[in-house]
Amino acid sequence: WSRSALIFSQRLQIDMLAAERIEVIRRPIPDESLPAPEATAFRVPELPIAVNLDALEAPSISFGRDVFGLESELSVTGRIRLDGGALDTALDINRLDGPGGRFTLAATYANDTEQLEIDLDLTEPENGVVANLLGIEGRPPVDLSVTGSGPLSGLDVTLELDADGQRVLSGTTQLRRQADGLAYTAEFGGPI
Repeated sequence: WSRSALIFSQRLQIDMLAAERIEVIRRPIPDESLPAPEATAFRVPELPIAVNLDALEAPSISFGRDVFGLESELSVTGRIRLDGGALDTALDINRLDGPGGRFTLAATYANDTEQLEIDLDLTEPENGVVANLLGIEGRPPVDLSVTGSGPLSGLDVTLELDADGQRVLSGTTQLRRQADGLAYTAEFGGPI
């Protein structure tokens, strides 16, 4: 990380955050002392300094069977930038063991323009992490795509989900600005 960037330009500049191996052997213990969550408007945190993480690298993250019912090993790479209420992030996760699989996410958002860009893709063969997390019967191959681009006041987000090579769910969620805030409608269909 760069100390001079923090001192002179109020920016926490991290070139790389890396871990050779991470092991998650169980689910976290819930903290009952936390307050109940409250609904608030969607905003990227406006920190007193900018935070730039140019590279996140974890070539081996292993999950024990008790975490979500499937032992697995993943690799993660990505980046994140938070600056003045704006977010720019990318994430790439690959399953290294068993049948494989890949999850990618690219997203940007700015508080001042309320402009959101999201592109999420998931491809997993049979007995993948997501099929196990969701408890999908038979643990079929899964393909998921979520995309959207535009201001929150007029955003359409499209979702397409395929299981075992067949479209099982597709549709659109629309966000629209109204006098009392954002409203949404969703239309989805398919032989789930």
